[in-house]
Amino acid sequence: MTGPDAEAPAVVRNLARFRRKTLPAVVNHRNITRVFDVYVNVEGRDVGSVAAAVERRLETAPSVRALRDKYEKQGYRITVRGEYQSLRESFSQFAQGFGIAALLVYLVMVAQFRSFLDPLIVFLAVPLGLVGVIAALLLTGTAFSIPAFMGVIMTIGLVVDYTIILVDFTNRLRREGRSAVDAVTEAARLRLRPILMVSLASAAAVVPLAIGDSANAPLARAVLGGVVAAAFFTLLVIPSFYVILAGRRQVAPEAENPA
Repeated sequence: MTGPDAEAPAVVRNLARFRRKTLPAVVNHRNITRVFDVYVNVEGRDVGSVAAAVERRLETAPSVRALRDKYEKQGYRITVRGEYQSLRESFSQFAQGFGIAALLVYLVMVAQFRSFLDPLIVFLAVPLGLVGVIAALLLTGTAFSIPAFMGVIMTIGLVVDYTIILVDFTNRLRREGRSAVDAVTEAARLRLRPILMVSLASAAAVVPLAIGDSANAPLARAVLGGVVAAAFFTLLVIPSFYVILAGRRQVAPEAENPA
């Protein structure tokens, strides 16, 4: 080793020690922290179930737990990111939006019905529609995804519409002096045709998408199962809920408009 100002050559081994070592060709960083990315592609299964299986394996496998306990003390940790992280964030945002929307819809119905009880009866129909959604997804082997979640929201809107039609007409009959049982029975009979027409029209509209393999197939299958179950349960179960919860309530007759 020589230089323009060097008085005598210097041997490299006196200044440095060389050895062979394997290093990554590219060093990735995330938030200034050095990371090692392991990429996984999913085929034939949904991302959520695969990611859950990976996390469960990381928690239960003895060899992985031993390595994790050893290196976590040095600042290392294992995290699942990528599409699965985006999926979880999307579900969280949808859930927050759904909660806010449900609260606003309840307040609007309180103002319309002038009662805190009738909107609760309407919301009792929501789990009944979800039964159809879950059944449709299970029967078709469809994973619960963002499109399926959107189908759930659409189904809830239809279920609420069915129940509002039934409860509002029942209250109208009770203002005429009928009992709760007679009023809700007559309302279910007279509102059978409109509810079935809306349900069949909605189901027929999504059948082409439901039988295909497009990206919107989960949405269509969720809506198809939800509207069919909603029409069935609204006419059979909601009348019982109404009689139990609001049967003893006195409904004041409508005031006559002065001539």
